Amino acid sequence: MRTIATPIRLALFLLLTTLGGCASQPVSVPAAEPVIAPVAVSAEENLNAVLWFQTSAEYEALLLQIFADATDALSVALADPNWSAAPEQLQPPAGLRPAVVVDLDETFLDNSAYQARLLRDGGRFNDASWNAWCEERRATAVPGSLQFAQAAAELGIELFYVSNRDVSQQQSTIDNLRALGFPNADPAHMYLRDRERGWGEKGPRRIEILRTHRILLMVGDNLGDFSDEYKGTPAQRQALLQAYLPWWGERWFMLPNPMYGSWEQALIDYDYRLDPATQRERKGAALRMD
Repeated sequence: MRTIATPIRLALFLLLTTLGGCASQPVSVPAAEPVIAPVAVSAEENLNAVLWFQTSAEYEALLLQIFADATDALSVALADPNWSAAPEQLQPPAGLRPAVVVDLDETFLDNSAYQARLLRDGGRFNDASWNAWCEERRATAVPGSLQFAQAAAELGIELFYVSNRDVSQQQSTIDNLRALGFPNADPAHMYLRDRERGWGEKGPRRIEILRTHRILLMVGDNLGDFSDEYKGTPAQRQALLQAYLPWWGERWFMLPNPMYGSWEQALIDYDYRLDPATQRERKGAALRMD
């Protein structure tokens, strides 16, 4: 057995670091041959992703661009009574009120400070620390999101917040949104995860909204914010993207999030029970070398 030279091991580590990944889920460096004393990497693997999210002008420019395009799309969608952005509502009936459905975390609310704390503490995502963060009500507005929300409200379009935050976090979430000036920050427009109501995935929540509203646009940072068919292999997820190709940038608006998401989960078969070394090996195997 021979070891991989240090520069090569460092290069592999840096490649994986740039991928970001969830700060709560450390992974291991892949190698074509066994490696003596493999590097044990913690939450720091998410360092570049969090720094890009928090400090890069490129991220902010991209967000401003996306929300400007989404704002322009509002008037077009509002003027067309047959327009719908919901896959569950291809033919909207007449008389429905207009609505926009948005995700919250890393779509309207910036929680990168929570990710930064995990980096500082060498911690992993867990319910207790996440709940404590939500209770602080200190998430900031994602660049461009507040202006978009206010533009929708001025057109008489209601915003519905369809988020996978737990229903127990409803009041702290409403308080956070209100403090930032977001419209429709109230229980009637808050559709959080509630398993007792069958609100695990987002489709059933959209169906509830569609009883009274026509969904003009949807905005999110995860494929699951747009379709419940997002849980597949990377190839299957690409096929889903292609199936709705005309909708992207017209009815559906995707925001970048390199810190965490179902893109990462797909690489490990949605199984966080795997040990960190196995997770990291599977992620490394997804790297393209040509």
